[in-house]
Amino acid sequence: MKFKRKLYPPKNHGVIRSSGKKEIDLRSNFQSIIFGDGETLPHGKKILLRVFRLDSNRKRIKCTCLSDLSLEPSDECKFCLGEGYFWDEHWKDSYCSYVGADGGLSNRTRMLKPGEIRTDYKVFYFEHSEEIKYCDKIIEVKLDSEGQPVVPYVIETIYKPETISVNRSDYGRAEYISAYCKEQDSIREDY
Repeated sequence: MKFKRKLYPPKNHGVIRSSGKKEIDLRSNFQSIIFGDGETLPHGKKILLRVFRLDSNRKRIKCTCLSDLSLEPSDECKFCLGEGYFWDEHWKDSYCSYVGADGGLSNRTRMLKPGEIRTDYKVFYFEHSEEIKYCDKIIEVKLDSEGQPVVPYVIETIYKPETISVNRSDYGRAEYISAYCKEQDSIREDY
């Protein structure tokens, strides 16, 4: 039986092992999915990663607007924008998808029985070298039809990672990172 397409990615996506066998290089394949290469279009999208600044004890650095009495930040603070802690934002390329116990996105319109809860997650996939912490936030911004952020930037959804998984392959090498975020805990901006 002959296939019309190649079963393996292009030659630059393989790794020759000491045994002489050629195996799929997941890290290289992941990067070609996100960023594209000569034969593949990029499938990643721009997101903002809000990285909270940490002190020497790996605790978030409090903003001066955070009340010592109520532990509530000021919504009008120009430094933390109501987060209560100092942070930096970085543009990242990521791929994301919905997953769920009942089929994820395909069954979102299904009527729930009394007592059932939705447990949908949105999974963001990042390069193996990214450093994502549980205190950080993933921010989706509005994109134009070409996939570029609309200027001025418009926040659509803010997610807090619930589970961060470093996906490893042969010999424990990190191939990519998955950040699972609960859909029900996301913050959506009202327009």
